[in-house]
Formats: sequence, structure tokens, C-alpha cells
Amino acid sequence: MRILSLNVRGLGSSVKWRYIKDIIRKEGVKMVCMQEVKVANFSLNNCCQLWGDNDINYFYSEPINGAGGILTIWHKKKFQCSNHIINRWFIVFVGIFRESNIPVVIKNVYFSCNLQLKMQMWEELKGIRQREPCNSWCILGDFNAIRNEEERRGISQARGNKREMQGFNNFIDSMEMVDIPCIGRKYTWYRPNGKAKSRLDRFLTTFEWLQHWPGSKQYVLDR
Repeated sequence: MRILSLNVRGLGSSVKWRYIKDIIRKEGVKMVCMQEVKVANFSLNNCCQLWGDNDINYFYSEPINGAGGILTIWHKKKFQCSNHIINRWFIVFVGIFRESNIPVVIKNVYFSCNLQLKMQMWEELKGIRQREPCNSWCILGDFNAIRNEEERRGISQARGNKREMQGFNNFIDSMEMVDIPCIGRKYTWYRPNGKAKSRLDRFLTTFEWLQHWPGSKQYVLDR
């Protein structure tokens, strides 16, 4: 099961539509999770046009005042959803991968840059984790946080916010998640001039997920 996570920073450009359609086609992607879509009233028809197939389903968290917007699209032959939670900062959905009949919980996140809001979202996800009986979890998207100082370069106060780093690592540990092996580029966010960069985007999984798919890896695409 190949899953694409992408902060598109606005999906209004036809160039971005072609780029995403090419990835879906070339890589055999069966689920797409996007952040910062910034498009109001994104419909099923829009999703079908983007995917190039009508046999898909989706969840969308609308942008607020033109900011944010989280979109998850999947192929119905590959995934069946049974329950979901949607708010401004994440989409949580429970279902099964049809090929293996394995129940999973997947979360597409776009967290605020504000530490207090981030901490609230961490606590909310911890509560969902405690209530949800399924243990095969994958959290992916734009966390707007780094785990250590090596994940940020070229930014003033590059040493980062130690409280944020500690809080993010504590969140990962308390959720019993694993930052699975990363292949490709080290950083996922760049300033246009390339002088500042951070690793803000990632996939986190539980040990139970890795028992089902021990070869899970995350690939960082070219800019």
C-alpha cells in the first residue's frame, strides 16, 4: 500500500494537479493525504479529476479564512473506511486494507506552528489512541515540529525550541510510535532560496503496523 503525503501549499495551480496525477500514476499510489490545500468546497468531482478515476472516496477539512485545508483521497478497491473524525488540524479514519483485511487507523495531520495549539492536538490524539481498540496506526503529514536540532538548518535560532522538541518526542513516545526509516532527502521544507530547511513532515507508525508491514519506509521526494 503506497501512501502519498504532501503539503501542497495551495492546490489552485494546474501545475500541481499534473504533478500529483503523475505521482499517483507512476508510483501506484492508493491513498493521497494533502495538507494546506487552501481550496474551499473541494468536492468528490474535484477528487475524481485529480486522481483520474471515479472509484475513489475522500474526506476534507475545509480551510479557514483561506488557510489550511486537509484532504485525504483513497481508492475504494484498496481501502474501506468504517469511522472517522475531522477537525481543523487532522483527519482520523478507521478502516481496513482490502487486500490484507487488516484493520488500521490513519491520521492525516497539519499542526499549527503555535506550540500551545500543537500541545492541545497532541493531547487530543493521545485520547483517541487510548479509546481506539485498533493498534495498527499510522500518523502522517505536516507536524510543524522537529525532533532534534539536526532537523533544521539555516534558520535564525536554528537550535530550535527545546520545549517543542521535547514535547514532540514525548508525544511520539507516549503514542508508542516509530519514526520509520527515511530514504532520500533529509529535509521536507525549504525556503524558496534554499538557504533554510527543516524536516517538518514525516510518517509515524506503531509497532503493530510494522508487524504487518515490516518493510515500511518513507521516501522524501525531490523538491
